[in-house]
Amino acid sequence: MLLQLTFIALIAALGTVVNAQDRASADMVNRALAARPNTSHGRTLYSRRCATCHGKNGWGDGLEDIPSLAGQRELYLATQLAQFATQARSGSAMHAATRTADVNHPQAIRDLAAFLSRVPANPDPEHAEDKVSSVGERLFLHNCAPCHGQAAQGSGTDPIPALAGQHYNYTLIQLKRFARGHRGQVNTPVMELIAGLSDDDQKSIAEYLSRIKAAPADLER
Repeated sequence: MLLQLTFIALIAALGTVVNAQDRASADMVNRALAARPNTSHGRTLYSRRCATCHGKNGWGDGLEDIPSLAGQRELYLATQLAQFATQARSGSAMHAATRTADVNHPQAIRDLAAFLSRVPANPDPEHAEDKVSSVGERLFLHNCAPCHGQAAQGSGTDPIPALAGQHYNYTLIQLKRFARGHRGQVNTPVMELIAGLSDDDQKSIAEYLSRIKAAPADLER
């Protein structure tokens, strides 16, 4: 009985920590969006804290599970950076990068997000090495476009990322994490939808997204 009560108390405590992280993340995003962006400062921070992994152009490395960030939606970037900084989203390497004193505050989050959203997108993302099904476009338009947009351009008014032109391997890894429920901060319906896709379907969507040109940032939906 004592062990059971201890376990219940531990679960409640963990829930409190998660809720506190979510609140801290939301507060940081709100404060970041209220700040005036300084892209020059964002460029400096990126070179200092991010370029080692994401590359000097922000194009990432799909084979190393590192996404392309260049041209990504500013709101989405700010949201993810804040979640990493408050540890509301898992990722030890990103925790280390965003917990430094020069990054872990709203102005820096806004500056980084503003800078990266204005960098030209990767013109040559990685694609599948093996042939995959050609039904990716149909699957994406039916399952994903209602939120991510017909051109996979994401949203400027909701924290929904652009997916067009993202590395095949990175996108596929994320889809599989969603399907297993191992990626926090993702709505349950999204995880359930992706879990219902076959392995070939997931590969087809990832390959399709890697081959469509990144949409202009002024497109909303």
